[in-house]
Amino acid sequence: MIHLLFKTVLLLLLLLPGLGLSQEAVYIEQVVANLHRMDAVDLDKDRYCVMTAQQNTELLVTESDSTRVPLERRRLRTVNGDRPSDQRLQAFREQEKERTKDAEVHKGTLKYSDMVDAQTLSLLEENGSVVTLSFSPDIQAFESDRENLAGKVVLNKVTGLVEKITVKNIGELAPAFSVTIDEYEMVLSFASQQGELLIDEMMTKVAGSYGFVKSFDSESAIYFGDYRLQK
Repeated sequence: MIHLLFKTVLLLLLLLPGLGLSQEAVYIEQVVANLHRMDAVDLDKDRYCVMTAQQNTELLVTESDSTRVPLERRRLRTVNGDRPSDQRLQAFREQEKERTKDAEVHKGTLKYSDMVDAQTLSLLEENGSVVTLSFSPDIQAFESDRENLAGKVVLNKVTGLVEKITVKNIGELAPAFSVTIDEYEMVLSFASQQGELLIDEMMTKVAGSYGFVKSFDSESAIYFGDYRLQK
């Protein structure tokens, strides 16, 4: 409904003499509307979903149930297809404590519209049914290295929906003392489900060093599915 109303307003503006928007401006407005639409969905409050994560050599399946209390909201189902050990479950609970604590501290700031600086959106290319716009990412963890990050948004011209957001480094990142990131890439893919635009996949790659001598190189992919609306 929001998407239809937005397209109608844009059409009216284009028909009014002297008020027509450029095609780039139309794309930018559509992206911004999508971002706010996605921000309005709180998966921790009104959705059940299953997350399948491939992290290095492990395949983890986790479920998120918004009807549970915060510390019990996410539960680890399986690790490489097997029931997790008591030790692994305890480690997962500790991770959840840190995650929920961090989410509470940054409440209201972890939004797509915050990450994609609308003022920097610019048409990059059109290719068939999709258009790509560039932007300057605003990610809290890399706040001091913002000039070393570049972002792209892929918008489907037919549906008017954002399909993908990509953020990658174009220079060295130093998010903390003695930590250097040489390669960083995050790709968020979205799909229209249950009348909403929901995250479908999240892929991250990080490589660098810490302590001046130790190196790290990790890659992970999280797939979201089995969405159910909960009241």
